[in-house]
Amino acid sequence: MRVLKLGLLSSIALVAFGAAFSAHVSAQDERLIGGGPGITVFEDRNFRGDAATYQSNVSNLNSRFNNRISSIRVGGGEQWQVCDQPNYRGQCVTVSGEESDLGRNDWNDRISSLRRLSGGGGGGWPGGGGGGSRPPSWAVGTFRSAYPSVTMTIASNGQVQSNIGGQVYYGRYTNRGIRSDSDGSVASVSRIGNGIRTYNRSTGQTIDFTRNWGGGGGDGGGWDGPTSAPPSWAVGTFEAESGDIRMTIRSNGQVTTRIGNNSYNGRYYYGSIYSNGEVAVVTQDRNGIRTRNQTTGVYLNFRRR
Repeated sequence: MRVLKLGLLSSIALVAFGAAFSAHVSAQDERLIGGGPGITVFEDRNFRGDAATYQSNVSNLNSRFNNRISSIRVGGGEQWQVCDQPNYRGQCVTVSGEESDLGRNDWNDRISSLRRLSGGGGGGWPGGGGGGSRPPSWAVGTFRSAYPSVTMTIASNGQVQSNIGGQVYYGRYTNRGIRSDSDGSVASVSRIGNGIRTYNRSTGQTIDFTRNWGGGGGDGGGWDGPTSAPPSWAVGTFEAESGDIRMTIRSNGQVTTRIGNNSYNGRYYYGSIYSNGEVAVVTQDRNGIRTRNQTTGVYLNFRRR
């Protein structure tokens, strides 16, 4: 989702879910409405027309206000996110204070869902804060994966925040793993070295994270990222059974792959090879190895030279 800005506050894109209730107001001067706890929305500019105050998340505005909001007021010390699609999807912005004319920011008659991010009695973390548990000490901190490029922070209270390509997503650590607030999917978490490994049970994707790794973004390969010592069966030079591919895995975790006339440096890290911007899981195959590209799903069998 693309990040926009309102005149109220710079915005970030988030994903979460929640329940909602509203308190409708009428038969009074619209200029006096709002400013208390929650977010008050108005059908017309300058805080006029039909209005409603929400103090909990609204995943899908009712027809009275869906795509019919032209001005808003947010309670003091609170931040709310508004999105142009139900369930906090599409384009989203974070707002605080008040805005008398959303048309100035190209947000007139566009809001379909909204939720509290911080401040107020409802709590500041998307998803309502329920169902979480405290993670073990080895899972607390900021971690980064090389490919795909993800930065994830797991707080000691179980709150989880992930940055994927500049978009911020939220979740919660539970006794089953990390639960995504966006789609409810769960990824189990295990310890590997000084980092963690996640396994998404819905997609089958495995991602390895290192703690506080200062490498560059994207990881196009090379030897500058973290490595681990490969098992003895994975050390040596191997040739693919199909295609002109030769791979050398060294005992220090450095990997060199020659494909045709091109050579690429990579690295072995806890069961996976990171090279040329891609990740392949490595398993033993008789006296050789088998790789599975996590991006393409392609398997390659290698025999030892």
